[in-house]
Amino acid sequence: MSKQKTTSNDKINYIAESLLERFIPKDKEVNSLKFCFTLPPSESYEAHFIKKNNIWELISVERQFPNL
Repeated sequence: MSKQKTTSNDKINYIAESLLERFIPKDKEVNSLKFCFTLPPSESYEAHFIKKNNIWELISVERQFPNL
């Protein structure tokens, strides 16, 4: 069985933060958001942000695994 190489946490966080602007809600009252993204060939992640003092902060990024 071959060992699949995974992307480093720093790189994943960077990618999540770089995608954030595309997901910021227009409703200014919203204080949290989640979105999913996939890195080729098959690494999927869910990013969770909260807004503090009008600045979006990355809280967590979790690897998503397919239901088998």
